[in-house]
Amino acid sequence: MKCPECSYYLQWIPGAGVYHCHNCDVDHTITSLDTHAPMDPAYDQGSLSASLKETLPVTSTQPNLPTGPVFPYVLDDLLYWVIKRKSGELVRFNLTPHTELPGSPGRASGWGGSIASGSATPKLISSGGSLSQWCHHDPAAKPLFAASRLMNKKVQIHDAFDLFIADAEGVRKHKESFDFVIDCGDVISDMYATRSKSILTGPEWMVDALDSYTTAAFTGPQVIKINWDDRKAPNVKPEFWLALASVLKGKVVTNCQGGHGRSGTTAVCLMMVCNPEYGAADAITHLRAIHCPRAIESIEQHQYIDTVAKFLKRKADSESVQDITNFKEAFLKLDRPSAKPYQERLKG
Repeated sequence: MKCPECSYYLQWIPGAGVYHCHNCDVDHTITSLDTHAPMDPAYDQGSLSASLKETLPVTSTQPNLPTGPVFPYVLDDLLYWVIKRKSGELVRFNLTPHTELPGSPGRASGWGGSIASGSATPKLISSGGSLSQWCHHDPAAKPLFAASRLMNKKVQIHDAFDLFIADAEGVRKHKESFDFVIDCGDVISDMYATRSKSILTGPEWMVDALDSYTTAAFTGPQVIKINWDDRKAPNVKPEFWLALASVLKGKVVTNCQGGHGRSGTTAVCLMMVCNPEYGAADAITHLRAIHCPRAIESIEQHQYIDTVAKFLKRKADSESVQDITNFKEAFLKLDRPSAKPYQERLKG
């Protein structure tokens, strides 16, 4: 949030219950900021404070970005914020959850109480806390998506494969139960990713010379790592996903650190490659309904998914998901024969 007078970033002062501008040295309350908050006319929310208290979607006011609730987040999802000072210094402030509040680590529900309503009292600290404290993603019992050779006859799928998704902790715990791991978050070590079927790792000529003397073979998953910055799009061409789908088989899990952005983008691209009925919005809705509504984290990732959709000659309509407030309901209304098995799972 920025100061309405000088546009400098405001700092929340929990003890005083105000936002402080260090540039103007002035305190602002939520009420005083209401008159300066541009809202999307499509949403009759009354005021900024009302929208925050009621956890309604707040629209984007950044230039050259689409307006509307692009992502399904509310203020209660806030875990940290970053302040960029005029000197160029970046300072990150994290929220320390209170153990007595519902939604703190170990609790079943989300963060208990809204900062705007004053029912939660965050504490400023310099480090600690992450989204993984609230959102854990072990691989589900059933696949996010099942690809078959008959689903898309234009794609040379090597064999049928079941696609799962996980966060860093989930894939570390369960990687041995998969045939392939697509690591998008630098979670699996390079040593593990470069292992062959031999238990030996080293120069190829040495492995070849000594492998006949080993008494066991390495039986772990085949690991492919994609070097990929958090919240960014991958530096691979759309054709990459066709090539990847052509070599996968069996049980496949894709992962990143949180199990949302990079792994979600991978899952969506593979779903579009293997399922000719899916456009960008269809695949994202499927992912968020079956896996997590936080999946796909940035405008850049949405735009990349549209690029892949255009390459596949599908609808590049990822922006339309900004109008969805309940992805399970939206997915149940999706009129795609290939979606029916997953819709039945949600109904059950």
